[in-house]
Amino acid sequence: MTNLWGVLLQTCSVSLVAGLLLGLKRVWKQTLSPRWQSALWGILAVRILFPVTMTGKFLLLPLPFWVETLKTVVEGHLSSSYTSFYEMTQVTAPIPWIAGLPSSVTDWLFLLYSFGVGVMLLRYLLAYLRLRCCLRLGHPASLEVQRTVHEIGKRYALRVCRVVVLPGLSSPLVFGVLRPVMVLPEGTVDEAVLLHELLHIKYWDALQNSVWCICRALHWCNPLVRLAIDRAELDMESLCDQRVLERLEGEARRAYGYTLLAMADGCYSCIPGTTSMADGSRNIGRRIEVIARFRRYPRGMALVVACMMVLLLGGTVLGTGSQGVRPMLSEGQTGGWEKAAALASLRLAHCSTVAGALDTYAKGMMTGEPTYLAIASPREVRREWERELSRALYQGEKMEPIEMGADLSVYVLDRGEEGSVPIYTGQSTDISLQGNAEMYTIHNLREEPDGTMTAQLLFSLEDLDGMEPSEGSSGVLRYGVRIMPEEGWVVEGTGLRELYLGDLARENMSGVFLDVAVYPGGRTQRAEGVYGTVTRRTLTEHHILTEGEEAEGFFGNAWDSSELVPDLDAVFDKVNESSVTTCVFRRWEETDSNRVDAGLQVANRREYGGVPDFPETLLVGEGGWGTEFGSETGDYKRSVYRKDWDGILTVRGIHSYSEREYQATGFAVQLWLEGERKEMLLLKEVTEEGGV
Repeated sequence: MTNLWGVLLQTCSVSLVAGLLLGLKRVWKQTLSPRWQSALWGILAVRILFPVTMTGKFLLLPLPFWVETLKTVVEGHLSSSYTSFYEMTQVTAPIPWIAGLPSSVTDWLFLLYSFGVGVMLLRYLLAYLRLRCCLRLGHPASLEVQRTVHEIGKRYALRVCRVVVLPGLSSPLVFGVLRPVMVLPEGTVDEAVLLHELLHIKYWDALQNSVWCICRALHWCNPLVRLAIDRAELDMESLCDQRVLERLEGEARRAYGYTLLAMADGCYSCIPGTTSMADGSRNIGRRIEVIARFRRYPRGMALVVACMMVLLLGGTVLGTGSQGVRPMLSEGQTGGWEKAAALASLRLAHCSTVAGALDTYAKGMMTGEPTYLAIASPREVRREWERELSRALYQGEKMEPIEMGADLSVYVLDRGEEGSVPIYTGQSTDISLQGNAEMYTIHNLREEPDGTMTAQLLFSLEDLDGMEPSEGSSGVLRYGVRIMPEEGWVVEGTGLRELYLGDLARENMSGVFLDVAVYPGGRTQRAEGVYGTVTRRTLTEHHILTEGEEAEGFFGNAWDSSELVPDLDAVFDKVNESSVTTCVFRRWEETDSNRVDAGLQVANRREYGGVPDFPETLLVGEGGWGTEFGSETGDYKRSVYRKDWDGILTVRGIHSYSEREYQATGFAVQLWLEGERKEMLLLKEVTEEGGV
């Protein structure tokens, strides 16, 4: 911990766990054995000694978000040496670490906390050294006592140690972890007491006490955590009592209770590396209550409690969810706390998946929300956005919606004689997606050799006033992006920005681009054989299924414009693949008739080298007319043409895969003439420069 906010985050998370455990123990007081009562405190020790790592996960409650919001409000007006305003609060170690001189109120408070930790640790160290020196005043126990200790150790298979008698000691204790010493007061000591101390040695309770002393020092200013640690030490002693009672029979158990009562007036100062039977009258009273209801608990409870501990450990230590996103420009969100919350979410939130990064970036463009764009942008861009947001928070500057800029190439899609043709208008424009974008989709997501990914975001637009060909035109904006791994995944533009106007663009964008071969990032495969040359062009649409949405195919996604809050952990639900396969036949003139019967089959190979699944025959449609069919394994078409046919046959296909099923699969084709299979070709990838 290097600043006050790390301390606050750590102590809040530990307090949450401590309060939860205290509540659960109160509920389970009558049902859990002392063994499991003590084991539960291991969760608290893990939470204290292993720091909170703020990776967007929250611990039952969004504590990182609350702390970061408070830090944003407070530190914005300060110039702290220990706190970096633009950095997310990190807790990399459970102990405080001071670097430099303090320069603000929060720095001095952190210095005060660190001083308190140092004082507590020094106090424990001095107490340990003082007791060690006092042991030199003691003398070895009598032979009778040592003989009794060895007999108890042999009877119960316990490790024995050196026994020392210390004058003035009020109750027995064990001193030391690696080389323990049993320290006894003068006079007669009950065998059950000796058994109690030997059991402390067997289960390394002195080491556990040392850990709790360190935890108490780290949280010296937190009364809730100190209370929880006191209860943990009490449960450790109750567990040792339980183990003693399990080894005693009949009246010996009752006598052990009387022995504890005799120590009610004893006083024990907590010292690291020690254990003692006497821990105050109040704690002795609680231990007597446990002894009074002593019983051997059923073994089945162990499995139940173990499952509960796993759930608690996962929920309190590993986290249970990711931090959401708070927009800066939401309607009515003008107060300082709201803007600080937006800045806090910006620092904490990261896109954990490729789908989440694309969803966040696209919705940032659609809403003009700078917080969304910043979260999905690379580190340097994010920092610049954060500075802009900070100026809006502390200097009252207004954040304007994001404009796309003035470098959009504009095209008009019109139906020519041979299909849909994009006509470049020679103009550029300046538009805003906010209020105009109805929905978006992701095209041609593909992995690059450098480990990044590229794709195109397509936004469906409406009511583009003032744009040709007419007022209120609709269209599609195509925006190229690159997705990179960086604290999750981030997105940046590639420079591709094109606006296609006309209703045709929205109605059949995939068909337009496949027909005229202008779509960069798509996939092209080709094969050349004796009877013809085959070219297959494909484009993909990766679909994110949102809650309450039904997958309806290409541009039929039910994107609800009101659901514009991004999902940072989104996953792809399915992949739609549209294809156009064209064969330019040769040698069809060799047929004797005035008509040409030609066919083309396309089959999917799940892996390169896989065997394609072709039907045995390629049937002619009813009346001899052409037929076209698509299936899960591929597509085919067979038609009858005139002898003066140009030799071109085209097959279209649309297939849908789950994200797990979709691969960059290979394809094979078969060419048919006059009802006979002429040859099979394996399509191979080719590289084509995209563009209009």
